[in-house]
Amino acid sequence: MTDHPSPAAPGPARAVATGLRILTLDGPDAADFLEGQSMTPLKRLADQHMRLSAFADARGRVIAIAPAWRSGPAWRLALPAGEADWFAQRLARYKLRARVDIDVQRDTVVAGVTGPLPAGLEPGTVDMEDAIEMAALDAGRRLVVAAADAPGLPFSALSAEAPEEDDWKRTRLLAGEPRIREATRAAYLPQMLGLDELGAVGFSKGCYPGQEVIARTRNLGRVKRRLVLLRCPKPAAEGTGEIDGVKLDILDCVPDAGEFLVQAVAPHPLPDALSGRVAPVQIPATGTS
Repeated sequence: MTDHPSPAAPGPARAVATGLRILTLDGPDAADFLEGQSMTPLKRLADQHMRLSAFADARGRVIAIAPAWRSGPAWRLALPAGEADWFAQRLARYKLRARVDIDVQRDTVVAGVTGPLPAGLEPGTVDMEDAIEMAALDAGRRLVVAAADAPGLPFSALSAEAPEEDDWKRTRLLAGEPRIREATRAAYLPQMLGLDELGAVGFSKGCYPGQEVIARTRNLGRVKRRLVLLRCPKPAAEGTGEIDGVKLDILDCVPDAGEFLVQAVAPHPLPDALSGRVAPVQIPATGTS
């Protein structure tokens, strides 16, 4: 994975709210069940390793994106708090006779920390000590997961209900990572969101919902819209909008150095009117399979 520039000022690491909640899958069939639902090859992940994962419906449209990792026999998915319950209920509908327990962790805080990783923690790995889990998303960002009332932690004042803070959102957008919310569920193919570039799509993986549509899109190479990050002088509201005369689906917006970073799904190729607004992203070099 490549290093990400951190917008945080130098000094001690500061934990901020990520707006994420942990969904746990446990039981003898948890790995097989998750593998059958995810477009990402997760089953072969070693214990204490993580990977950005994604899930689609039968039409190949993305319904969830989440960092995923193994924690012994159990699996953890870090989903937006507003999506965790919905996704847990959806997974439960497909459980059938699979021996898997699906549970949303309501008293757990998922904090974000930017800056260099602690010694011994490598990108894509998870460190576990007592009841604390630290998952390194890349060389400059990590999630810290623990009970909300864990004593002596730098984020003990955070609530499990706290929304994503701008500091964390900024680093997420600069890493090229989108989030799926209720308004954008089942709206985009994974290639439109750049999930193939983020390594969240396993094109040689076994069967999963939407696989044929996603593979066909790759083989035909026809994607008319793609995720883009723009710098704009004013904020843009989420939803369908217009920037410099170009209609876009705006996913996120965050202030940055007197301007605003706007993450949007735009026409592809990008119209010339927006070419001067493109902000570079540094995507972790995870590759695809």
